[in-house]
Amino acid sequence: MTITEKVAYLKGLADGLAIDTEKSKEGKLISVIIDILEEMGMSIEDLEENTTALGEELDAVSDDLADVEAQAGEDVCAVLLELVQGEGGVRPASQEFLQGLRDLCDEKGILLMFDEVQVGSGRTGKLFAHQNYGVEPDTCSMAKALGSGVPLSAVCARGEAAKTLTPGTHGSTFAGGPLACALAATTLDVMINDGVIENSRKMGEYFRDQMHKVIEKNHPDAVNEIRGLGLIDGIQLNKPSGQPVVDLCFKDSKVLINNTNGNVLRFVPPLIVNEEEIDIVIKAVDEAMTKLGW
Repeated sequence: MTITEKVAYLKGLADGLAIDTEKSKEGKLISVIIDILEEMGMSIEDLEENTTALGEELDAVSDDLADVEAQAGEDVCAVLLELVQGEGGVRPASQEFLQGLRDLCDEKGILLMFDEVQVGSGRTGKLFAHQNYGVEPDTCSMAKALGSGVPLSAVCARGEAAKTLTPGTHGSTFAGGPLACALAATTLDVMINDGVIENSRKMGEYFRDQMHKVIEKNHPDAVNEIRGLGLIDGIQLNKPSGQPVVDLCFKDSKVLINNTNGNVLRFVPPLIVNEEEIDIVIKAVDEAMTKLGW
């Protein structure tokens, strides 16, 4: 949020707002603008009393461009979203929505910020999820898989957004130390050059294709939709909850899956998964639904 805070300051928006799409993982985007002392001509003693709150987020309905546009007033400095909402039920954004957001942000001078913490690093069959859409953000945040298990986060920025990060404006608990950065460099090298990202794309297509066949044959009334991008996939059930399937998959088949947003089964396997392993998961889900009478 440092970039958002600095942009709000440069625009004179002491209570600048950020728009976040509903059901994304961020929750409340309440942050703090710490005015740059050197630019403000302040002493260190003035810091506490001159620290002001960056106004609360404005929730916008995911994939509803009109809703975002209606809230994008002069006091909005950024729009932040996940391209595939994981906790929100594995909901990939539409091409029209993302391109519309890019055009809207360009028109109004608003930052377009993508959260790629979960869906970056090859998860969607591209190094970055936004590459599936051909829509470039002003900033892109990354973490999780980037460090191969070692805590590491990073942010990419371009254009005017990049210019706001002058020396001394940002600090991080998970800033890049030598070990984490070495792991990130090696991780990216393997992902890009050893076929991991391409495997993510192919195995995601295989999973959705095979799961569609099983569901259509054995459980057509139990499932509303199968959706996803690369190896982040979801099955939205026509049931109040998917937890019974999760429990049976683990109890009977030792297969770990996740239930999110009430009734969506979420599948986020390792990027090196193969067809045989995917078949095991599909068989476990099929057997669990059969046992439940779904």
